[in-house]
Amino acid sequence: MSFIWINFLTMKKTLTEKEWFELYWDGWPYSETYLTFEQRFLDDKPAREFIVVSAIINPTTFKLCKKNKNVFKDDNLVNFILENAWYERSIKYYKIVTLKQQSSIPSSLETAKIAKKELEKAILRMHKFIMDNYQI
Repeated sequence: MSFIWINFLTMKKTLTEKEWFELYWDGWPYSETYLTFEQRFLDDKPAREFIVVSAIINPTTFKLCKKNKNVFKDDNLVNFILENAWYERSIKYYKIVTLKQQSSIPSSLETAKIAKKELEKAILRMHKFIMDNYQI
């Protein structure tokens, strides 16, 4: 049987020792977003270039948001992240790609900048949920 401890002064849940360690294992519970260019080569010349918007998300943040995904039921982007991100074992974070398109499309860089900004906002909503609901 597991218990959820609640600090009744603040009404915030207390993290387990494992959750606390995973949240702060490398110093800070951060997530990151990226806007990158991916160049593909075929034989001896460039073939195609893509613009990619992606993120890595702190594993405890991801797991606690997924465990409480009903809170995000009306948030399409957070739901997309929670349903489609995968655990990247080499970096110990969850990873998501939200946009990948050829850079030859005229508006692709502007579209990617907007997608990155929306991804940042979604991750901040996830972080805010943790800060508002857990004793950290």
